[in-house]
Parts: sequence; C-alpha cells; structure tokens
Amino acid sequence: MDTEKILVPDTGDLRKSTYKALPSPPVTAKRVMYKYRFSAIFPFAFAATSFALTIVLLMAGSRPGVLDRQFMISSSATASSSSNPLDVLNPLSTSNPLNPNNPNNPLSGLMGNLTDSINSGLGDIVNQLVEGDANIDKCSIYEDKESGLNAIIGKIQSSVVIGSTNISVPIIEELTHGVGSLTTGLAAARKATFAFLVTALIGSGLSALSALPAIFFPASRLLIFANSFWSTLAFTSHSLVALILSVLVVLMTKIIGGFGSALGLFIKRGNSALVFVWLAWTFSMLPFAYWLAIWFVDVRTWSFVKRQRTDREIGHWRGIGREIKGDLKVQLLSPIAPAALLVDEEAKSRYLTKNTNPLVNCGLRRNTTKN
Repeated sequence: MDTEKILVPDTGDLRKSTYKALPSPPVTAKRVMYKYRFSAIFPFAFAATSFALTIVLLMAGSRPGVLDRQFMISSSATASSSSNPLDVLNPLSTSNPLNPNNPNNPLSGLMGNLTDSINSGLGDIVNQLVEGDANIDKCSIYEDKESGLNAIIGKIQSSVVIGSTNISVPIIEELTHGVGSLTTGLAAARKATFAFLVTALIGSGLSALSALPAIFFPASRLLIFANSFWSTLAFTSHSLVALILSVLVVLMTKIIGGFGSALGLFIKRGNSALVFVWLAWTFSMLPFAYWLAIWFVDVRTWSFVKRQRTDREIGHWRGIGREIKGDLKVQLLSPIAPAALLVDEEAKSRYLTKNTNPLVNCGLRRNTTKN
C-alpha cells in the first residue's frame, strides 16, 4: 500500500533562527509627520473660507436689509447742486434765458403765455428727472420692471407737450432704450453668475470636506483625485464669476456714468462686493494650487523629456504626426536605461558597473571552462 510522503524542511529550533521579525521602528516626530499629511489642514481652511465668502455673495440683497451694502451697482436720480448741467433748462433758474426774472431775457413781454407753457413743460421733465419721481427703498434684480433702475428710467418722459405740440427729446429716448437693453443683458449675466456661484459653493464645500480624511490617508490616490477635482471646479467657477462681474461693473459705470450724469442719473460702483468676489477667488485658488502640487509630485506617473530633433525630422511635414505620436508614446524604462543617456563612455561604464544586477547577467555569460 502506497503511502503519501510529505517532506517537511528541517528548520530546527525557530527560537535560534536568524530569520526573526525586525523590531518596529521607533516612534519619532519625523515618522509621524510622514505618516499623516498635516499640511492638508491649510487647503481645508482655505476652502472653508471661500465657502463662507460665497455664501455672503449669494445672500447679499436676497431680501431687503440683508447685506444690502454688498451691492454691485447702485443707481440714484437725485437733485444736484448748482453745477447741474441741466440747470440752464430749469425754468426756476435765473440763468435760464426763458425765465421772466432774468434781466437779460430777450423774450420778456414778447412770448407771454407761450413762455409759461414752455417753462411748465420743461419744468415737468426736469423735475421728474432730477428730483426723482421714483423712490427706491430696497435692492432689486435687473429684470424687475417695477423697481430699481427700470423704475427710474420709466418715470422719465422722453417728450414734453407745449401747447398743442409734442416735442421729443432724442437723448432721453436713447437713454431709456439703451438702459432697457442693458438691463436685459444684465439679467442674463446675473443668472449665469448665480449659477457659477452655486457651482463654486458646492466645489468649495466638498473640497473642504474631502481634505479632512486626506490628513489621515495621505497615500490614497482616490482622495487626492477627489480633492483635485473639487478644488478645480471651485477655482474655475470663481474665476468666471470674478471676470464677469468685474467687467460688467466697470463697463456699466463708464457707459451709464458718461451720459447719465448729464441727466441727473448717478451710478455708484460696489467696491466692497468686488473685494468679496476676489477674496473668494483667492481662497479658492490656494487649495487648487496645493492639490495640483500634490498630484504633480506624489501621483504623476508620466513626464515629458526634452530631446533634440534629427535632421530628417526638421522640415519633414508628412512625418510630423508620427513624430509627435512617438514623443507622446509611453516607454517603460529598465533599471539600466538611464545609461543610454550618458554620452561619456567612461561615465557609462562606471554607471553599468555600479547598477547592473549580477543575477540578471549570470545567464548571459558563456561558460568557457573545459572539463
């Protein structure tokens, strides 16, 4: 009867074996720093700050009295001083040649009731424009036709009735039409800005949350990619918001302020809101730069190497695609591959002698010894 034989190696007394487990390394501050990624606290703090600033921007002006000083643009149509450019059209001004109280009035005693009609008509249009027939007591959105800048422009009459004649004022009509078109475009820009702010809020919040576990799991590629994605999303959205709002605020203050001041319409730029916008952009850029550096050093597995083009490749248009494809092709490097980059033969020989594994070349030698 055959019996199965089991060969057990003679290991001897394991207590006397030299193959023992090495003692655990000592716990030092340097080893603890390598075990955890404590520097991830900084992107967490930066992302949380950007999250808070984005909430302030979203809440500003949502209701009357809620952060109403954080406005982008404010408009007003108030009475100005004696330097008002429309003072000459004001029938109550002594500088008006149509004013009967003006001693230099050439029409005194000639026009009679016609002068009174002209003064009355011009007085109505100037008083509605300068004294402000529309009252604004809250922050409003641009597409709201009942308040805000639309309410001011809507109260301005582009024509005046003198007797039985209706006289139109082209500059006021152009102003009304231009501001109406401008507010329509601003409404679309506001919706796009709001969408980007919500996206930035989500990106900043998730970037702050995913940075906490990255402190305790520094080698997790999943956490590194997640933090890189959320920080990139927040940074891109904040960049678009800052660019759109800065351009709109500057253009509106220049365009409307250029001809609006002559009509008693004044535009004020909200510098505090722009400061909040660019602060949120700055604090979203810092986590993005941090995780980009982490990916570049700890995760990236490919690299581009500078090389010199051959004489055949220079000017060869047909082979440019094959050349670029060959440059982008991934090549696995062997342990002795860097020796090929050495031009000096003596340096190459020293490198191969130092780095060649004898176990690799043992089978490549020919045994010339004769028995």
